[in-house]
Amino acid sequence: METALLNTSLAGVRMLQNWISEGLAVRIAIVDQERIDGRLIWQDT
Repeated sequence: METALLNTSLAGVRMLQNWISEGLAVRIAIVDQERIDGRLIWQDT
């Protein structure tokens, strides 16, 4: 089974990788106004 590689030429992919390496805190706002706070630790393809 072949695995897809991340396309690091995409700015969004590089941005997420930087956030992961820096341990940057992120907040995700869900449609119903619920918020999830945390840190990214992994990026899948």
